[in-house]
Amino acid sequence: MLIIDDEPGVRRSLEMIASTDGWETWSCDQFADILLIIREKEIEVVVCDYRMPPITGIHIIRQIRDAGLRLPVVMITANPDNVDSRIVRELEVREILRKPPNVKDVRTVLADAAAQVKRG
Repeated sequence: MLIIDDEPGVRRSLEMIASTDGWETWSCDQFADILLIIREKEIEVVVCDYRMPPITGIHIIRQIRDAGLRLPVVMITANPDNVDSRIVRELEVREILRKPPNVKDVRTVLADAAAQVKRG
């Protein structure tokens, strides 16, 4: 799983939750070569922050989709109501989680994403 967030504390929280459930995790901020990481590490799920000035998670997710990658993507944000639902559908974002991350919600969404990966 790749966690993309500009807040180190959020990245650590998500890493702890995911690793407890057996996920192998990598994390980065928005300035990393995300497509390279996805391909080299064989990432199965991406969790991406919505707001990471100077860009948004939509920009990153669009890069992932434009590269032909159809892996499950989960968006995380402090204000889910401010996210354009039309774009979320267009980019096939699986779920939007609220910050700060709730352990139960994260586990449920990741389990659903894992099931999607196994179904292919």
